Amino acid sequence: MKTHHAAALAMLAGFGLGAISITGISAQGKSPSAYAIIDTSEVKDAELYKTIATKGPPTESAGGHYLARTGNIIALHGDAPKRFVIIAFDSVEKAKAWDALPASTEIHAIADKAATQRRFIVEGME
Repeated sequence: MKTHHAAALAMLAGFGLGAISITGISAQGKSPSAYAIIDTSEVKDAELYKTIATKGPPTESAGGHYLARTGNIIALHGDAPKRFVIIAFDSVEKAKAWDALPASTEIHAIADKAATQRRFIVEGME
Protein backbone atom coordinates (compact mmCIF):
# COMPACT_ATOMS: atom_id res chain seq x y z
CA MET A 1 0.00 0.00 0.00
CA LYS A 2 2.83 2.40 0.83
CA THR A 3 4.36 1.73 -2.59
CA HIS A 4 1.14 2.90 -4.29
CA HIS A 5 1.11 6.13 -2.24
CA ALA A 6 4.74 6.83 -3.08
CA ALA A 7 4.08 6.23 -6.79
CA ALA A 8 0.99 8.48 -6.71
CA LEU A 9 2.91 11.25 -4.95
CA ALA A 10 5.78 10.94 -7.44
CA MET A 11 3.30 11.24 -10.33
CA LEU A 12 1.65 14.30 -8.80
CA ALA A 13 5.03 15.93 -8.21
CA GLY A 14 5.98 15.18 -11.83
CA PHE A 15 2.77 16.76 -13.12
CA GLY A 16 3.32 19.81 -10.94
CA LEU A 17 6.91 20.30 -12.11
CA GLY A 18 5.82 19.82 -15.72
CA ALA A 19 3.09 22.45 -15.37
CA ILE A 20 5.52 24.94 -13.83
CA SER A 21 8.07 24.30 -16.59
CA ILE A 22 5.52 24.78 -19.37
CA THR A 23 4.29 28.03 -17.82
CA GLY A 24 7.85 29.32 -17.63
CA ILE A 25 8.61 28.35 -21.22
CA SER A 26 5.46 30.00 -22.60
CA ALA A 27 6.23 33.20 -20.69
CA GLN A 28 9.66 33.32 -22.34
CA GLY A 29 8.20 32.79 -25.83
CA LYS A 30 6.25 36.07 -25.96
CA SER A 31 5.19 36.91 -29.50
CA PRO A 32 6.22 40.23 -31.03
CA SER A 33 3.54 42.91 -30.80
CA ALA A 34 4.40 44.66 -34.08
CA TYR A 35 5.98 43.96 -37.44
CA ALA A 36 7.53 46.45 -39.82
CA ILE A 37 6.90 45.30 -43.40
CA ILE A 38 8.79 46.51 -46.46
CA ASP A 39 7.39 45.35 -49.80
CA THR A 40 9.52 46.25 -52.83
CA SER A 41 7.49 45.79 -56.00
CA GLU A 42 9.94 47.34 -58.47
CA VAL A 43 13.64 48.19 -58.52
CA LYS A 44 14.24 51.30 -60.67
CA ASP A 45 17.98 51.74 -60.02
CA ALA A 46 19.70 48.43 -59.25
CA GLU A 47 23.07 49.94 -58.26
CA LEU A 48 21.51 52.42 -55.87
CA TYR A 49 19.19 49.75 -54.49
CA LYS A 50 22.18 47.49 -53.66
CA THR A 51 23.34 50.09 -51.12
CA ILE A 52 20.11 49.72 -49.12
CA ALA A 53 19.57 46.00 -49.70
CA THR A 54 22.91 45.19 -48.08
CA LYS A 55 22.98 47.93 -45.43
CA GLY A 56 19.48 48.63 -44.14
CA PRO A 57 18.59 50.74 -41.10
CA PRO A 58 19.97 49.92 -37.61
CA THR A 59 17.36 47.30 -36.73
CA GLU A 60 18.86 45.30 -33.85
CA SER A 61 19.99 48.37 -31.91
CA ALA A 62 16.42 49.74 -32.24
CA GLY A 63 14.93 46.64 -30.62
CA GLY A 64 13.90 44.77 -33.75
CA HIS A 65 15.00 41.57 -35.39
CA TYR A 66 14.63 40.31 -38.93
CA LEU A 67 12.20 37.48 -39.59
CA ALA A 68 12.55 37.71 -43.36
CA ARG A 69 14.82 39.78 -45.60
CA THR A 70 14.85 38.22 -49.02
CA GLY A 71 14.29 38.39 -52.74
CA ASN A 72 13.59 34.64 -52.89
CA ILE A 73 9.81 34.81 -53.02
CA ILE A 74 7.43 32.25 -54.49
CA ALA A 75 4.17 33.73 -55.75
CA LEU A 76 1.07 31.73 -54.91
CA HIS A 77 -1.46 34.18 -56.33
CA GLY A 78 -0.64 37.36 -58.22
CA ASP A 79 2.79 38.87 -58.72
CA ALA A 80 5.43 38.38 -56.05
CA PRO A 81 7.35 41.45 -54.87
CA LYS A 82 11.00 41.78 -55.89
CA ARG A 83 12.05 41.88 -52.23
CA PHE A 84 10.21 41.49 -48.92
CA VAL A 85 11.31 42.34 -45.39
CA ILE A 86 9.63 41.51 -42.07
CA ILE A 87 11.07 42.98 -38.87
CA ALA A 88 9.62 42.03 -35.46
CA PHE A 89 9.36 44.55 -32.60
CA ASP A 90 8.05 44.33 -29.03
CA SER A 91 5.59 47.15 -29.64
CA VAL A 92 4.15 49.45 -32.29
CA GLU A 93 5.91 52.33 -30.52
CA LYS A 94 9.32 50.67 -30.96
CA ALA A 95 8.58 50.03 -34.64
CA LYS A 96 7.59 53.68 -35.14
CA ALA A 97 10.71 54.83 -33.28
CA TRP A 98 12.86 52.62 -35.56
CA ASP A 99 11.20 54.14 -38.63
CA ALA A 100 11.79 57.68 -37.33
CA LEU A 101 15.53 57.18 -36.68
CA PRO A 102 17.74 59.48 -38.79
CA ALA A 103 19.50 56.41 -40.26
CA SER A 104 16.13 54.88 -41.22
CA THR A 105 14.94 58.14 -42.76
CA GLU A 106 18.16 58.31 -44.79
CA ILE A 107 17.79 54.72 -46.03
CA HIS A 108 14.10 55.26 -46.87
CA ALA A 109 14.96 58.37 -48.93
CA ILE A 110 17.45 56.32 -50.97
CA ALA A 111 14.92 53.50 -51.31
CA ASP A 112 12.29 55.91 -52.62
CA LYS A 113 14.69 56.91 -55.41
CA ALA A 114 15.85 53.37 -56.19
CA ALA A 115 12.61 51.41 -55.93
CA THR A 116 8.86 51.37 -55.59
CA GLN A 117 8.09 50.26 -52.04
CA ARG A 118 5.35 50.06 -49.49
CA ARG A 119 6.40 50.33 -45.85
CA PHE A 120 3.98 49.77 -43.02
CA ILE A 121 3.57 48.45 -39.47
CA VAL A 122 1.26 45.56 -38.64
CA GLU A 123 0.11 44.82 -35.09
CA GLY A 124 0.88 41.29 -33.90
CA MET A 125 -1.60 38.83 -32.46
CA GLU A 126 -1.72 37.91 -28.79
